[in-house]
Amino acid sequence: MKYIMIHDFSYLFHRRIHLIMLILSIPALLSIFYFHADISFSDWTYLLTGTNLQLKSITILDVIIYLCYQVFYLFLAIDLYLKDLKFHLDYIFCRMSCRKWYLCKISSILLFGSLFKIVEYSFVGVLGSIQFSQVDIELLYSCMWIDLLYAVLGQLLFLLFYLSSYAF
Repeated sequence: MKYIMIHDFSYLFHRRIHLIMLILSIPALLSIFYFHADISFSDWTYLLTGTNLQLKSITILDVIIYLCYQVFYLFLAIDLYLKDLKFHLDYIFCRMSCRKWYLCKISSILLFGSLFKIVEYSFVGVLGSIQFSQVDIELLYSCMWIDLLYAVLGQLLFLLFYLSSYAF
């Protein structure tokens, strides 16, 4: 399991670092865009994290930000899952069973997805402390856990559909 985690970490930060930096720079770019806007910290947090999807006041920018984040986490799951099957299929199952590899790979995907969400929301908290005098940490935590739940659920459902398409 340790080998899979280290290999996935190395793969992400050697091959996908540009995509990771692009996704993590979205809150900084949006905070510059909304710097002089007269909005509350909660609205600002929802705008930066892409979770401002209320049907009564939705804008196209909110939808684009939300879809950008969701597509990134789906791409992360697909990329980490398929890279071993694509490049190292001969060597994977010599060392471990299929079930153990699958559980380790799912754990790795969930760990790195959670890590990126924590870094993203920490960055939003730092930007919020620069722009606002008072930062609501409870709002950041609740928003992060709900967003993390949606991202993990989306990743797992997509992998389930992918696996079930090859099962039949």
